[in-house]
Amino acid sequence: MLNKYSGLLLYLIAGVIGWSDYRPTHYDLHLRTELQTGAGELQGTVRISLDVVRPTGNIVLHSLALSIRNVSLFDSNVLQKLKVTFDGYKHQLILIADRELSPGSYELWIEFTTNTNYGWNVQSYVDEARVRKYVAVTRFEPTYARAVFPCFDEPRFKATFSLEVVHHGNLSVSSNMPQIGSPRYVDEKYVVSRFERSPRMSTYLLAFAITEGYKSFKSGHHVIEARPSVLYKALDSFLIADELLDEYTGLPYRNYMPKLTHLQIPMQADSFASDNWGLIVHTGNIPVTPSTISHQVAHMWFGNLVTLEWWDNTWLKEGFAELYAYYALDLARPSEHWMEWFNVVVKQVGLQGGSRLDRITNVGCRTSEQIKRSYQPRIFERAASVLNMIRQIVGDSSWQQVVRSFLKNHQLDTVVPRNLYMELRQVTAGSELFPKNISIVKIMNTWMMNYRVPELTVERRYNDKTIHITQTQMDRNSSTEGYFFWKTSKLWRLRDQNQTWIIPYNYAQESDANFDEVGPIHWLAEPSKVIPTNASSNEWILLSKRHFGLYRINYDEQNWKLLARALRSNISCMPRENRAQLLSDALYFHEKDQLNKSVLFELLTFLSNETESLVWHAALPVIASFKQDSRAVKYQEYFQISLEHLTARYYDTILSTSPSSHHDQSVRKAVTSLACQLGNPDCLTSAHAKFQQAYRSCNSTDLPSDDALHVFCFGLQHASDREFGWLLGQFDAGDKGKRKQLIEYLACVKQPNRLRTVIERVNEDKADLVDGLYRGLKMDLGEGSCWRLVELLQDRKFTERIRTAVVRKLLMVMNERMQSEQAERAVWEVRNRVENRLREFGIRDWRTYRKVELEDPNGAINKLLEHSFATAQVDDFFTIRYRSDLIKSMLEM
Repeated sequence: MLNKYSGLLLYLIAGVIGWSDYRPTHYDLHLRTELQTGAGELQGTVRISLDVVRPTGNIVLHSLALSIRNVSLFDSNVLQKLKVTFDGYKHQLILIADRELSPGSYELWIEFTTNTNYGWNVQSYVDEARVRKYVAVTRFEPTYARAVFPCFDEPRFKATFSLEVVHHGNLSVSSNMPQIGSPRYVDEKYVVSRFERSPRMSTYLLAFAITEGYKSFKSGHHVIEARPSVLYKALDSFLIADELLDEYTGLPYRNYMPKLTHLQIPMQADSFASDNWGLIVHTGNIPVTPSTISHQVAHMWFGNLVTLEWWDNTWLKEGFAELYAYYALDLARPSEHWMEWFNVVVKQVGLQGGSRLDRITNVGCRTSEQIKRSYQPRIFERAASVLNMIRQIVGDSSWQQVVRSFLKNHQLDTVVPRNLYMELRQVTAGSELFPKNISIVKIMNTWMMNYRVPELTVERRYNDKTIHITQTQMDRNSSTEGYFFWKTSKLWRLRDQNQTWIIPYNYAQESDANFDEVGPIHWLAEPSKVIPTNASSNEWILLSKRHFGLYRINYDEQNWKLLARALRSNISCMPRENRAQLLSDALYFHEKDQLNKSVLFELLTFLSNETESLVWHAALPVIASFKQDSRAVKYQEYFQISLEHLTARYYDTILSTSPSSHHDQSVRKAVTSLACQLGNPDCLTSAHAKFQQAYRSCNSTDLPSDDALHVFCFGLQHASDREFGWLLGQFDAGDKGKRKQLIEYLACVKQPNRLRTVIERVNEDKADLVDGLYRGLKMDLGEGSCWRLVELLQDRKFTERIRTAVVRKLLMVMNERMQSEQAERAVWEVRNRVENRLREFGIRDWRTYRKVELEDPNGAINKLLEHSFATAQVDDFFTIRYRSDLIKSMLEM
């Protein structure tokens, strides 16, 4: 028989509450808040009903920075004596009974007070009547419910919840479940709000929010609570995702939850969107777009109805939610091509490199910090892309069967990956969709357990008409050999990284380019493979039709050129997903020095006929690469002219058609800004007209960042002195955040006297504005900004007033924008002049100075200041002040 310390021993070994001696069944949570005063503290009592299923001598639950005032355990109304201890490192509250607890039902009562803002976010704001108000909302995922009340804070411990909150009568409370009646007054000022019992769910899904003066709007079982907000505009997306997933899954939302509230909180300091069951919260700067809304609604099934058993497989909820964020919208709005956007937006994030230890299943994820670090968007996007790849292999109908069975068979329960794989195996049994003698579990494990994603090298042997396909790990060149990491107090060496994936692929060739079907699907289960082809040496071949696979593809140079030639001749010879894929892959391999930049530029030239935003989304990073490296290849001096030609047709399309989706609109804005950068007269005229409209109506400069760039950066270039003064006044009157935003637009000016004014503002401002200045100056693609800065920095009186940190940024811009030998000589002379300025203080090199004087910085400053005062004239006090700033800023470098 287990003694009373056996459970404690398991706790010490496991480090998590993972055994099955007991489980919670219900929480009664009672809280009191003084939020109306700005106080973030919560006082509360929680009564936990739990079942002991095997004899145990202790109960371990989670508690983070809580003040525990009283703990009582009842067995059939009989009080049990307990010894209470804490493990602060593991956030655990350990209750040791004086006798063994027999199987049966118990009630655990705990009184507590919160002492931290973990999991409980409090924010103040000033409303339209200029009255300060407070709002607060929980954020328990992944491991912060324990910071608000003692609980079993692991996803596998599902229970029901009842909540009541005592609060000031001016405040309102929202939670997962509907409120029971109206709030009832408990005294003259305070009321209590009670909520219905929830279905079984994990602790991190419990949520509540406290607001003041919010309005509600109801449609069906959807409730929107917000200040005047963009959420109202997004109601259509709420209804689409919800109604479609009701039908698609065969498990209507109303079967489990009576309502779904969407709450908007003005929380700028910590922006997030949460997917609590029955209460979706949008805060701060998280954009409320159809895909973000659809993502959160999808979680009501993937994550809430069916929950991951442990955080090492967070992809089981996040991967599905991201896939259905796009797939649900694609089914509802086929004309907007959401799944094509999935390939160029979501999949591209999933293909990003990241840490050497990146993999979808996060093995070894145990502590709260490890769990928090595992929340990486590229991992979830990668998981969504793998799931979508499998969906395309099995077909939409079979995939829907897999999803329905997965959700139905595990509703209100927790799952591990094998549960999904078993459903997939059962639905596809008897088919030839997967390779023989290789299990679905093994196939999926190569994608979920391997590090990063594969790269395919496709090399054609044109003489013998064969294609050699080789798989390698992404970024294999940055080898993990000799790389170590700590785990459970031991030094472990990473296992050999010669990983192999079981890779599905398809391909097309110029004479047989059938892009209507995903199949036939072939499999690469070994490091390399040779396949025959009947394609002639003048025909292109292309792998991953419609960007089917989750991998990068590099071709031999001749095939790249064949693809580029074909697209220049007939852009419709390949689907837009593949045109976008070719641009993304070519840029990736160029940046790895595996593809010549001339080949990349040759591929880019088909854009002169490209009018699809989806392809331009992939083209913009390629163009940015050329802009940043404007002197690397001899033809780059003509790049700006080439770019004007490449963008002309698409810019005309922007002017003559309306955007079809928010992705489309985002790309259009980016290319419009590019057109303005290139000096397109129509673009600059339009920008100035919008600038004048804002000026004449004295409108605020609060616009979305892409709109503001177009209006205030490019519109400013043709602005009058009065208009420039207005924007400068907006800068002077703004807070630190506003000044950081506006300085980037002000730095777009091309008149030297205005630029001088802007630089002086940056120099005098206490906020760190040099990065914004740098970005604004770089908006000019040619040498113009370089020559304007040369002219300014030749003025000795001007340069003596400018802090070194500012001068260094100006020199960086000049160095990056100079193209001609004449500009290079001018920049060299300016740099020499700045260095001579430093030598006046006896400094040969500021980096050397920093190293030598690090041990005695104050002495160094005093020494240099003495030199400054000794050489200064009577009317030179401003120079002395700026020299002081110069010296101090050098010490900060």
